[in-house]
Amino acid sequence: MSTSSVPARPKMQQVTIELPESVARLLGTSPEGAARHLMELAVVELFRRGDLSGGKAAELLGLTRASWLDLLARHGVPHTEVTEESLEHDLQTLAAWKSRPQRSSPTRAR
Repeated sequence: MSTSSVPARPKMQQVTIELPESVARLLGTSPEGAARHLMELAVVELFRRGDLSGGKAAELLGLTRASWLDLLARHGVPHTEVTEESLEHDLQTLAAWKSRPQRSSPTRAR
């Protein structure tokens, strides 16, 4: 008999905050929707600060990679950090790729 490995749900802690009703309504159509929105905002901010990896953040929110990237885009948060070193590396890679010999495509005999 085989057992599938299902990731254990992380230990959760309930946090209670008070918001004006107008703010809560802006966050979601229900208290649960507002809570979900606040959870997403918190996880996106922790990712932006570098405290969570993208994979862990997506896992915490129960999102696929595509949905996670979409959430980041909606919040204007890049999914990768561009540093001077990484940009220089990318430019060198591009230059090497552009200078490689071009292979001619085989032509079909008629």
